[in-house]
Amino acid sequence: VYLYDAESPRGNATFPFRAVRVQNPTDSVLESGPVTVFGDGKFIGEGLSEPIPARSVAFVPFALDRQVVVESQDGERDEISRILAVSRGVFSTEVKHTRKKTFTLHNRTGAPASVYIRHTVATGYALTKSPGGACQTGACEKIGGANLFKVDLDAKKSQEVTIEEETPVFKSTDIRSPGGLDMVKVFLSSSAARGPLKEKVAELVRLHGEMAKIEQHIGTTREQMAEYRVRMDELHAQIVTLKAVRSAGPLMVSLEAKMREISDKTSKATIDLVGLQEKQMIARIHFQDGVSELTLEKDESKVATHSP
Repeated sequence: VYLYDAESPRGNATFPFRAVRVQNPTDSVLESGPVTVFGDGKFIGEGLSEPIPARSVAFVPFALDRQVVVESQDGERDEISRILAVSRGVFSTEVKHTRKKTFTLHNRTGAPASVYIRHTVATGYALTKSPGGACQTGACEKIGGANLFKVDLDAKKSQEVTIEEETPVFKSTDIRSPGGLDMVKVFLSSSAARGPLKEKVAELVRLHGEMAKIEQHIGTTREQMAEYRVRMDELHAQIVTLKAVRSAGPLMVSLEAKMREISDKTSKATIDLVGLQEKQMIARIHFQDGVSELTLEKDESKVATHSP
């Protein structure tokens, strides 16, 4: 079999080891020592075994095989699992912090391969997702405190597997912070939440979206005004230059008309900008007022608990 071990000092993060999977059928411990591997009467490799407890399984790596390649990627995410209290927009929450490892295994050989992935669950975390799902029930093989996940690869094929582990974390989430409103929104939308809290947050989400649209519109208007000013400066320079030319009458009239048109557009954009800024201020006050009134009522304790 293959043993992918990116954790131990003698392991490798890219290539798994060719290994012998040994089962000790006796009631005695097999002591550690060198192991020589032969196949078809020929020497294949050598390895060193750890002590093998009675009635247990062990792996003896004997050669690094570059025909099977493993790519790994780490990730983390937070999800609110329970709201404990709310005060002026700050949510005291129990957050489910998840660590995710994704492995992509490539079998470049012309034969099927069985790869065992070694993974140790971090202290304080619980395994929630693994290849085959056997380790969540305690049915997977282990090396010491590490789990072994078996992945069967077809010849010349690739396969992606995911391992996830999670732990509860208590933290404060400010609904006004970047990402804070999204976390609360996802929590309330994914649960069977009802009542005033969900309705108030839904209104804040609407106001936040309205503020974002106004901010985008303000940015677009300012960009247009900047372009108008650049164009007016160009026209002004051209008109000044043409004043010294006697035969430039028709062109001068055309440029002055364009100047008046751009000036009118600039004035209108300025008025629009003031109106947008007023709308932005009103929306911001509504949002801040709604945030200050957010509370978690006693009868909402069940509403604010979400079972993943």
